[in-house]
Amino acid sequence: MPLLREVPPPGSRAAAHRSQAQRAHDKRATEAFHCRLDQFEQQANELRHALVLIEKAVRWLPGPERARARRRLRELGLHEQLDPFAGLRDMLDAA
Repeated sequence: MPLLREVPPPGSRAAAHRSQAQRAHDKRATEAFHCRLDQFEQQANELRHALVLIEKAVRWLPGPERARARRRLRELGLHEQLDPFAGLRDMLDAA
């Protein structure tokens, strides 16, 4: 415990203020990061939902257009994820 006449070193107050300001800045940056990450997750969910709707709509397209649309979905790398029965449906359509 410091004596009553003892004062803090000359630069310690300024350093304490800088440290406090840095902690506040870090907290704001972390909150902004998590907020933006939540926005990206929401956008990704909306995109996944839109792709599911697109995949459901593909089966109503005419034959050549259906094949082209499925090929484009496969190029995106999402076809297997969205419609696991697409291979079976293609086989039944070809039969």
